[in-house]
Amino acid sequence: MIASRLKENPKLSLSIQFKEKYPQKELYYFWAINALDVWTTNRGLKDPNIYEANPIIGKDPHLDRLILFKLVWGNLIIHTYEKDDLLLPNTLITMAVINNFIVLEDNGLIF
Repeated sequence: MIASRLKENPKLSLSIQFKEKYPQKELYYFWAINALDVWTTNRGLKDPNIYEANPIIGKDPHLDRLILFKLVWGNLIIHTYEKDDLLLPNTLITMAVINNFIVLEDNGLIF
């Protein structure tokens, strides 16, 4: 039925266009800052005096659990967040990464 309509009216098209919900550079930043959060968290957890503060994933999660958590929650945020930009999530994750770097530096693990 669709094919016959396309033959009758060549102006019809089956192409579907998906509009990106967020600007591409915001998405790149979102995933980059999340990756940096995983790296800094994992680096800090190598010191026995440093623990993960997020109660959802526990005090000493393995790297695979950190990555899985970021992938699941990151995709959940991207697909359910109601705003037109990622300013709030990106700001919160950036603050967490800054805190991670401060903890790493205070414990002599970086710089």
